[in-house]
Amino acid sequence: MTGQGKGVKRGDYIILRDSSNACRYQVEDIDYYSEPPDMWIALLQKVDFE
Repeated sequence: MTGQGKGVKRGDYIILRDSSNACRYQVEDIDYYSEPPDMWIALLQKVDFE
């Protein structure tokens, strides 16, 4: 997944939603681009909601 925003790190959770469903993913690995510095690409692992 690619995204933009500072502070996302390995171990964080991302919730993706559509109109009726939500799925939770954990950031397994993340790399920030050099330009723009707040753009990143991450490897996500789907996890169950607790």
